Amino acid sequence: MTYPRVGITTTKKVGNAVKRNFVKRRLKHLYRENYDKIKDGYDYVFVVKKGACEAEFYDLRYSFFNVLKRQKKVKR
Repeated sequence: MTYPRVGITTTKKVGNAVKRNFVKRRLKHLYRENYDKIKDGYDYVFVVKKGACEAEFYDLRYSFFNVLKRQKKVKR
């Protein structure tokens, strides 16, 4: 079985390079921290929206899992 791969993309609308990389690092951390809860065999692409760099980590975590739950990609 293949492992779940993730891609994170941001645009300049999010902010400058420092802010974009900050949000990417946070999402990568969420992925690594919850690797065992994500279904195998899929590729995931996260598109960062405009207000993500001002969001609290708790809000990013909620959004991260909300997207996965809507797509039914979280292990039970």
